[in-house]
Amino acid sequence: MDAAGADQVAPSQHPRDDGAERAPQPGLRDLEVLRRAAQAAGASLQWELHLPEVPAALGLSAYRTVQQGLANAARHAPGAPVRGLTRNEVSA
Repeated sequence: MDAAGADQVAPSQHPRDDGAERAPQPGLRDLEVLRRAAQAAGASLQWELHLPEVPAALGLSAYRTVQQGLANAARHAPGAPVRGLTRNEVSA
């Protein structure tokens, strides 16, 4: 495989040359910051946080889901109360 082919197969193995830094992705621990921002924007929230240790990808997915839910509530039901609950349950 030539160098051009290697770049197409695994471009992430090469350092970025644009000088941009990669910021850490948000996770469950960042939900409190998201909650405070939503309240500062006028959201009426009932929030119950149980923050288990989870893999980073799961934490990011949960964060993005909550973020989208808050955005949808603000867009489609401004001023309506929003209830949030995070917990870790394992089902068999």
